[in-house]
Amino acid sequence: MITKSFNSLNYNEKQIKDIGIVITGTTPSKDNPNYWHNGNITWVTPSDITESKNIYSSKVCLTQLGLSAGRELPKNSLLITCIASIGKNAILKVEGSCNQQINAIIPNDDCDIDFLYYLFEHKKSYMQSIAGTSATSIINKSNFEKILVKIPTIDVQKEISKTLSLIDSKIDLQNCLLRNLISFKKYLLQQMFI
Repeated sequence: MITKSFNSLNYNEKQIKDIGIVITGTTPSKDNPNYWHNGNITWVTPSDITESKNIYSSKVCLTQLGLSAGRELPKNSLLITCIASIGKNAILKVEGSCNQQINAIIPNDDCDIDFLYYLFEHKKSYMQSIAGTSATSIINKSNFEKILVKIPTIDVQKEISKTLSLIDSKIDLQNCLLRNLISFKKYLLQQMFI
C-alpha cells in the first residue's frame, strides 16, 4: 500500500533540506551526571525507534541542563536513523532530543508529519542502498539533505497519511487482540494442568 501510494505520485521532487530543517542529534557528556541523573526529558537513540510510529518516551532521559547541552527538538519532529540501522523512523510526539545516529526533520508548514513518516518508510531501502559500505553504514547530514523526495500538495499528503494511519490503527487493534488471545490461551493451559 505504501509503495503503491508513493510510486503513483507525479509531483516534483524536492531535496530533504527543502521540506524542513534537518538537525543531527548529539550526546551530552556522560561524564556530567547533572545532564542525566533523574532526567525526564525524552532523548531518543536508535534502540528507542521500534515498530511504533510515535515516540513519547525513551529508555534514557535528559535533565533540563542536559537538554540545553544537546540539541532540542520540538514535538512532531521526524526522527530517522542514519548510522548503522539506516532508515528506521518515528515521530517524536513530545519535546526532546536525540543522539548523533539520528537526523531529525522539523517539517515546514506545507508538510504533513504523518505523510513524511510513511514517505520515509517507503524510502528506507533506498537509504540503505546509498549508505556507505565501511564497517558501519552511514549517511552523513550533507548527503541526507540531498535525498530527493516527491512531495504533493498538503491536501494530498493528508489524504495519503489518513488512509495509511487508518490501516495502522487496524493493525494495532489486531495485534492487541492477538496478544490478548495468547494471554488467554496461557491462562487456560495453566488452569487445565494444575
